[in-house]
Amino acid sequence: MEEKIDAEILALENIAALDEACKLVQDEIQENILTALDEYIEASVSSIDGYEGVFEFHGDGDKDLTWFAPNNWLIKGENEDLKDAFLRCDLAEMNKCDSGEYNRFFITSLIGSGAQNMCFSIYISKYFFPRLGKRECKSFIQAVFERNGLRERGMNYDDEGDGAINIPFIVDHKKLILAYQNEEFSEVFEPVGKAIGKAKEVIEMFSVPLKELQEKYPLPKDD
Repeated sequence: MEEKIDAEILALENIAALDEACKLVQDEIQENILTALDEYIEASVSSIDGYEGVFEFHGDGDKDLTWFAPNNWLIKGENEDLKDAFLRCDLAEMNKCDSGEYNRFFITSLIGSGAQNMCFSIYISKYFFPRLGKRECKSFIQAVFERNGLRERGMNYDDEGDGAINIPFIVDHKKLILAYQNEEFSEVFEPVGKAIGKAKEVIEMFSVPLKELQEKYPLPKDD
């Protein structure tokens, strides 16, 4: 209890500096790191034959969106802009436990600190399967997860929502500081590249099951 009070007093004594630091992290540091992360993910996905994605995870609340999927699973809009995919892989945050706590900054999750980790989350876009119930959707995702022994490979099955397979990754904190100083992120983001490789493997595991699901629940035709 005494340590908690000491920490609170220390924070209170430095409240002005903490406020300025939070603004700096939110408005500049985080934006720069997430932009570099987007660029790294885009380059990595572009090197995979037959994949496309959207790379706009800037942490600004409006465009927190980076995801990718195989070309043959993509749905495009009138201007050929990527709209969605039957099954896709999103850059996301995952909770380490059921504490209900969340990190204030995405980069806190990126270094694996606090209540969350960054991850790639693979899930079905239920919009294209309106007759697929939540329970059946979860069972479909979980079956692929269990059948391929993905837990033993460091992945997690997320039972929230309609179910997802999460592939966590952690960026080394000290290396991230050096990368930020040098404006060179390729080495520090290597764990991200490895996670993308794992995501591709998992997506390929869905090829046959997803085709069967599409046959069972065909895409609704426009009137």
